[in-house]
This record gives sequence, C-alpha cells and structure tokens, in this order.
Amino acid sequence: MTEKLEGLIAFLDNPERLDKLTPKQLLNMIPIKGDENIIDIGAGTGYLTIPAASKTKGTVYAYDMEPKLLSIIKERAEVQKITNIEYIEGRIEELPSFTKPIQVVLASLILHEIKDLPLALGKIYNTLADNGYLICVEYEIEEYSSVKPPRVSSKMMIDELEKANFLVKKKLLPAEDLYIIFAKKI
Repeated sequence: MTEKLEGLIAFLDNPERLDKLTPKQLLNMIPIKGDENIIDIGAGTGYLTIPAASKTKGTVYAYDMEPKLLSIIKERAEVQKITNIEYIEGRIEELPSFTKPIQVVLASLILHEIKDLPLALGKIYNTLADNGYLICVEYEIEEYSSVKPPRVSSKMMIDELEKANFLVKKKLLPAEDLYIIFAKKI
C-alpha cells in the first residue's frame, strides 16, 4: 500500500472527522423505508456504505475508484455479516447503468473532487429512479475561497444541481463548515 493511500485511509477513518456528522445522524435524515437500493459514491472505507446496508434490505453499491478501499469495505462488511453490498470500481464520470432502480445516491465529501461536476451530476441524475434522492455532503466555503483541496460552496452546488434538473428539497448546516443538500429527481 502506498504512503498516499495510507494517509487517505487515516483521514477517512479519523474519529475527529467523524464527529461532525455520524452515519446514523445522516441516514436518519434520509427517507429510507427499508427496501431502497443505494449507491455510495466515493465510498472510501465504508463510513456510509456499511450503516446504509444495515438500514435497507435493498442493495447498497459501494462505488469508488480505489480497489484497496473497496477491499477494506468488503472486509469490514464480512466481519459484521453484512451481505447486501456490491463493490464497483470506477470514476463518477463513468457511473454505469444499474439493473435495479436506485432510490438514493450518497455523495459525501466527494463531489468537490470532480473536474466536470455538470457531467457527474448528469450521470447521477440518469442513474436515479424517478423521485429518487441525491444526498450531497460537503464542506462549506466562501464562494471565492482558495481553500485546498478545492471545495464547492453550497450556493454553487445548488446552482449546479438545479442546472442538472434536480429539485433541491432542503439544505441543512449540521456543523459550522458542513452542509447537506437533499436533491430530488423530478
């Protein structure tokens, strides 16, 4: 494993990072009835994937471009005897078609990494079933901030979501520098 990947895993699993918004808090905000199919885009080490799989009888797709991260999720799911996760390696801009209807797409702290955000949002929109939800979690910044890595302000994200034909249902600010946007495919 490379030093860069080890650093990413340490960041993703850092307890201080996880204090701002727990998976349980986020998943309790989402309209999950218990049989939805969910994609966790940029699944990382399974921060949302595993709790989401525990909350639905549907399939949860762990989607990430890093195969080592997907193997970590798989190992953790096996330990917890969670069997409704499928693992897909890929980039958001190359999101495949799914045979099952997707009711929820989780995009937590990943969309700011995308070079072509309109393309990625279009792919997500096309992947969702009618009335499905995209849940976007990102760090808030000033609109013209030079923060590194680059971030997307909530205002800019809402503009991009609306251009992609999403209906923005609500925006929450669970922490001073964190926002959640609930966008629905109409």
